[in-house]
Amino acid sequence: MAISYLKNALVRLGHGKDKATEAECMNNLAVAYRDLGDFVKAVSYLSRALEIDKKLGDSVSISAVLGNLASLYLRRGIDKKDLEALKNALNYYEESIGTERVAPIEPYIKVVALNNKGVILNELGEYSRARACFEISLKAFSLNEFSFERCCVLNNMASAWLYEKNVEKALPLYEAAHELSTTHSYASAFMESCMGLGQCYERCQKYPLALLFYQMATEALESQIGQLSSDIYMIGYARNKNDVYHRMLRILVDQYFAGPSEVLLGKIFNVVERAKAKAFLENLAKGQQGNDLIHYRNLNERSHLVSRNISELSKRLAHGQDHPDMGQNTKDEIELETLEYRQLLSEICMTEHDGLDGLKVRICGLDEVRQQIVEEGTILLEYLLGDDRSYLLSLTSRTARLSILPNRGKIEKSLRAFLKVISEVNIGERLIFDASKRIGREIIPPDILNALSEFKAIVVIPDGILNYLPFETIRIDDGAREKYLVESIAISYCPSASTLRMLTGGSKKKEWKKTILAIGGPKYGDYSGPNVAPTDRQLGTEENSSLARKMAFVELPFSGKEAIDIGGLFPKVEAQVITGGAVSEEIMKKLPLREFRIIHISCHGYLDEANPMRTALVLTPGPSQEEDGFLRMEEIYKLSLDADMVVLSACQTGKGLLEKGEGVMNLTRPFFIAGARSVIAALWPINDKSTAGLMKDFYKLIIKGWSANEALRGAKLKMIRSSLAHPFYWSGFILQGNPALVRTQHPKS
Repeated sequence: MAISYLKNALVRLGHGKDKATEAECMNNLAVAYRDLGDFVKAVSYLSRALEIDKKLGDSVSISAVLGNLASLYLRRGIDKKDLEALKNALNYYEESIGTERVAPIEPYIKVVALNNKGVILNELGEYSRARACFEISLKAFSLNEFSFERCCVLNNMASAWLYEKNVEKALPLYEAAHELSTTHSYASAFMESCMGLGQCYERCQKYPLALLFYQMATEALESQIGQLSSDIYMIGYARNKNDVYHRMLRILVDQYFAGPSEVLLGKIFNVVERAKAKAFLENLAKGQQGNDLIHYRNLNERSHLVSRNISELSKRLAHGQDHPDMGQNTKDEIELETLEYRQLLSEICMTEHDGLDGLKVRICGLDEVRQQIVEEGTILLEYLLGDDRSYLLSLTSRTARLSILPNRGKIEKSLRAFLKVISEVNIGERLIFDASKRIGREIIPPDILNALSEFKAIVVIPDGILNYLPFETIRIDDGAREKYLVESIAISYCPSASTLRMLTGGSKKKEWKKTILAIGGPKYGDYSGPNVAPTDRQLGTEENSSLARKMAFVELPFSGKEAIDIGGLFPKVEAQVITGGAVSEEIMKKLPLREFRIIHISCHGYLDEANPMRTALVLTPGPSQEEDGFLRMEEIYKLSLDADMVVLSACQTGKGLLEKGEGVMNLTRPFFIAGARSVIAALWPINDKSTAGLMKDFYKLIIKGWSANEALRGAKLKMIRSSLAHPFYWSGFILQGNPALVRTQHPKS
């Protein structure tokens, strides 16, 4: 909420002459965005604040802004292991302290700068210099009023000794920080001290104690995540805090291979599950509970008004209607309105759950997965990629196995080239076959790979770059011939086994008013938006979130035909088809979406990897100018669905910013949280004509009573056996979520 007030103040100040206060607002906003992990926004605000302060000649403010820039680059350097960012941070701190020659620096700011300078020196391997900085800071923070700061310095000094493997010196410092943080309930310092103590005891080979403190650290982390109400804020907080799970795994896995047991394997599975998609699982649970509650009208009305204002401001900026000097103010207003919109979504979510008593996400256990989730004839492959080694848990209804794989770096290096090969139609078949066999051997042990054709279905729980791999393209040899994996078995995906449990265990028989809503062929006309002209259904992509450029979306003739053909497969009373100019954002928001079992959307897409919440499906702009046609990710979260399946027949709807430990920030995510139990999306740009054919074949099998994963496999097989056998045409579409929900048989009347 503080960000909202600051943004509001900044917009007002932008029209006045109080530049000092304007710079202060920018500085404070940057700190808030830094804490949420938004490096780009934080740098932008600090740079603008520094420019104003330098013009004003305000040495004290210059020092503060330089200190915040240093802190920002410090976090960047640690999170990304970026030495250049660390050196930039060091330079900013030294420049900040150097302003003392012009004007006195507040002692507190100077001491904080010294502490943070010590952190950088720690990361750069200059441990003696780092400890000298910490010792000065520790003396300055000896008073009770600085107990939190003292906690932080104690943790930092301990880490300097630990970097040099001096556990004897590090341990008492971590213990002091742990005691102080426990006394004062400092969650972040408590978590850091637990991590440090765990590392100390791990080095001393006191593994039970190490696991105890790692467990305490993860519980502190998960508690903090659970208190946040917004998906994007949860992810920002949890970013780069997953190392503790990998440390726990290292101990447990070594113990397991030294003496295998079901108990240890169960613990390993629990840690792997806890390390994956934490924010997604929390919000999915909230979304499912909230689906049975009514949205409060006043909150919805406010959110509608804010959304309309965002659209109007975006159009004004895109068309250059502002005076050049006012352009930045309009951008600030857009950002403010976007922030308020997200807060309204969070408030609606919290209001919906007001009557719920202590919603707690439960991680499913190994036995539960084998007995209740993995059906007979199904194998679940769950991955976790690590810096030193990666893990694969392969589970069937009767067996469980742990395998060690190459580290994240090796898998990423190998996979990037293959993804390029299968997503470009002009790459030759032989090159694809060779690369596919190599990838299969690297990520699936040979004996498991050779046995896959014996199963009826695979559920893949990917991690990291594996989220971008269609496992359907892996080549196998079943003894008779070499073929794609999809030719033997149906494949689906899910962020975690606990997510799959939630999507399958809570399903109940119900009656929908209609079976399918098919939407396609929006009218773009002279559509202006934030990018360059795409082809086919290719997403516009935006890396710098600029809304000032124009974009002309081409019409998609097969998109509209696709919707009509699909709707025509069902009895008229079972289907609603919307095409052309009627496919507007405004209509989409007003439709009673909970009445449809299947929702099919065929259109252009817009991908914003710099600001994922603005990734969107591109529909027809509304005639009232209240809606800009971009059904953004943040707006999809607010939709209310009760659908067995959502199909996003648009390019790269399965692609997005990859968040470590959380998965991909793509358009499937908000549809799940809005109430979908499975989502089909595309991993790369798709061809308009061939996609229409694949989708029609898919639905022909759905109405015959096939499950979604079986039907998608059937449609892909037909393509493989045609002139469109290249993986570009068929492998990009993947099914996420519950693979078996859609079983319907409707002979056309």
